[in-house]
Amino acid sequence: MPLLRAASLNDLPVEGESLFVVAEIDSLLHFRVFNAAGSQVFDAGEALLTGKSAEIADLTSRLATLWATTNLSSSDKSAVVAAAAGITGVDLDQDASTGLVAGGLGKQFRVSPSYFVKGQNRIEVALYTDADAGVSSVVDLRLDGATKTDAVEAPGSPWTKATGSPVALNRNIVGGSPTAPLGSPLLVMSDHFFTLRYRANEFLADGITANPAFGLTSGAWSDWTRPALVEGWIKRVLAAINPFNQRMTDLYNNAVNTDVSLITQAGQKWEGDIALTLDGINDVGLIEIYETVLNRGKNISIGSGYDYGPANDALLLAAGYLSDLYVILGDEAFADAANPTISLDDQDTVTEVTTSRFSFEGQVASSLSEELALLRGRDDFLNPQVTQSPFY
Repeated sequence: MPLLRAASLNDLPVEGESLFVVAEIDSLLHFRVFNAAGSQVFDAGEALLTGKSAEIADLTSRLATLWATTNLSSSDKSAVVAAAAGITGVDLDQDASTGLVAGGLGKQFRVSPSYFVKGQNRIEVALYTDADAGVSSVVDLRLDGATKTDAVEAPGSPWTKATGSPVALNRNIVGGSPTAPLGSPLLVMSDHFFTLRYRANEFLADGITANPAFGLTSGAWSDWTRPALVEGWIKRVLAAINPFNQRMTDLYNNAVNTDVSLITQAGQKWEGDIALTLDGINDVGLIEIYETVLNRGKNISIGSGYDYGPANDALLLAAGYLSDLYVILGDEAFADAANPTISLDDQDTVTEVTTSRFSFEGQVASSLSEELALLRGRDDFLNPQVTQSPFY
């Protein structure tokens, strides 16, 4: 049961099962309830519940100390649910949800599959009435069952089997091939959802003795797990190493990096790929890291002959990060070149004054020549030359 402080109704959940939502919108309480079938059975604010003003006032008072609580205690949760049930008139504990089975009876109860075991199951239905003894009545009772369909391996499924090597065994060697896990290097570069299922081995570790668990389950597979998103390698690197977060999360054994300037964090120019290890990760700049990651990603994908859209998008993401850093450096160079002043500071103030002095005085004739030289830049990618002033 979530407690929410929301800006509008659009911020509230739109689906759920056996769910009470209590929200505060513009200092007024709003209630939304979903039954066991996932149908929304109540949605109204306190302005429409004029006959429940006293109960709403009591609940508002109780919630005053609970809005900031991330994990409600069981007692607080039970109290809030009970109060909300009294206000809305919906009691999920006594709710006979309708709509579970199309064309079924008007009142339907869901029975969790966890109550059943393989083989015969006995279901008892107990009816209670306040009618006089000996009075007969007619009760319609109907049992409906559902059959699970394996949508993962169904024809036309968007899921792809991660074959790996070997295929038949129920184990996979993690890190067996860092550039081609489960047989494809593209799994490293793009985002994927993974799901798995399991079953008992037919034989024990000796390969001869029959496994009792296999006999009990007849070798049946478990249900598929909830899909888990695994982002591509480049995206994960860019999310973890950026100008805004510490590169090392273990700050007990590692010093805090106090660099806050983007110019400082960008670091020096790229002169070759660096080692992608945690050793000395704070000793290199973002430009060197991002260039190395981009080059490694290109070697895995387009450099190996793969023209794969998601992998190409990852490369463009890394190139975009690099472009942003180079733009920052270019803007900084432009600002330095366009500002002929020199900052003079003492203990109390910092003053910018215009003088005849400039940074490359003695190497070029005037500050104008200096500005033009800085704005033109110098290509020193292959063979840096310092034979022409200014030297930088």
